Amino acid sequence: MKNTMVENKVRKIFELAMAIVLTAAFASCGNDASQEDSQIESSSLQEAEAVGSAEEAQSQTDSEESAESETETEESEAEELVRGIDLSNAEVTEVLKVAISGNFSQSTSLENLYNVNVYHTDLLGRFGCPIEIHSDNFEEAVIVFEYNPDELYALPCENLIILHYDEENDHYDIVESKLNEEEHTIGAQITETGVYMLTNGYQWCSFWGLDVSQFTSPQTIYTDSDYRFEITIPQGIAITLVTDYLKDDDDGQCRTLVGCEENENIQVGIEYLSRPSYSSAEEYVSAMAAIVESNGYSCQTATVIGADETVGYYFYADFGDNAFSINCIFPINETEYINVWYGFTDEAYFEEVITSLESFSWS
Repeated sequence: MKNTMVENKVRKIFELAMAIVLTAAFASCGNDASQEDSQIESSSLQEAEAVGSAEEAQSQTDSEESAESETETEESEAEELVRGIDLSNAEVTEVLKVAISGNFSQSTSLENLYNVNVYHTDLLGRFGCPIEIHSDNFEEAVIVFEYNPDELYALPCENLIILHYDEENDHYDIVESKLNEEEHTIGAQITETGVYMLTNGYQWCSFWGLDVSQFTSPQTIYTDSDYRFEITIPQGIAITLVTDYLKDDDDGQCRTLVGCEENENIQVGIEYLSRPSYSSAEEYVSAMAAIVESNGYSCQTATVIGADETVGYYFYADFGDNAFSINCIFPINETEYINVWYGFTDEAYFEEVITSLESFSWS
C-alpha cells in the first residue's frame, strides 16, 4: 500500500510540474494570451494546493493507519509471547517440556522446583517436575505440559491433572485442563503466576476424599509364579521384586517376594511365611496383635474376603504419629501363609488397602 501511495504522489507532482511548464509556454505567446495564461496559472496553483491538501490528509491518514497497525502488531506480539523450559535432562523426566503462551511481560520466566522446594517435590502423586512461573505483569496464558509416554508405566494418561498452588491460602487447586493423547500434552488456560505441576488425579482425589469417577482406577497386578497367587497393588506404590532366600527366624522361615521403592506415604511388602508353632493363620494373627498391644499400641483384628472367596486374617495397628499398618495372612495350609503387609501415613489409605487385599486370589 505504501508503494502505491508513493507512486500516486510522484505522478501528481509530475502532472503539476507539466502544468507549470505549460503555463510558462503560454506566457511566452504574448499579451493576448495573458488572461488565459492567468487562468491556467490560477488553475494550476489551485490544483497544487488541492494536491497538497490531499497529500497532507493522506499522509495523516497513513500515519494514523501506520500507528494503528503498529499498535495492533505490538498487541499481537504481546498476545503471542512464548516462554518454555526443557526438562528432558532434569532429575526426573516424566515431563519433558513446559511452555506458556499468552499476554504477559517480557520478563516472564519458568523455573524448575524439583528438589529446590521440598513442599512441592514431595507432593502426593506428583508427576514430573513442579514449575514456577515468574512475571512482573501477567494477564493470561495457555500452559502446556508435554509428558513422556514411556514413563507413564501403569498410570493412565487420562488420570493426569494440573495443580496450581494457592500460596495465599496454602493449598492446591485443580486446574481445568485438556488432554491431547496424540501429542502427549496437557494444556490449560491460566490467569495467575505461581507453581504448576502434573499430578496423578486418581491418587490425589482419593487421598482427599474427592470424586474419582472421572478417572481410571490405576492398578498394578502382581502375579507370583512360585506360590501361584495374584493381587492388585495401588498405583501409588512402585513394587520391586526381591530374590531373598528362605531365612530362619524365631517362628520359622521367611522369604520376601515383593518390596517397594521408597514411598513416604504408603508401602507394601509381600512374604512367604512358614510358622509351624501356630496351628492356623487366625492364631498367628491374634498372637501378633497381642504383641503389638503389649507394646502400648492400638490394634484390632478382622478378616477380608479375597476375589476367589479366600479368607484373609489381618491385624490393623495404629502406632501413633501418623503411622499405620495392616498385616494380612492368606493361608496356604495350616502352617504356611502369604503375608501381605501395608504401611501408610494416613488413615485415608485404609480403604485403598482393603480394596487391594480383596483382589487377592490363588491362580
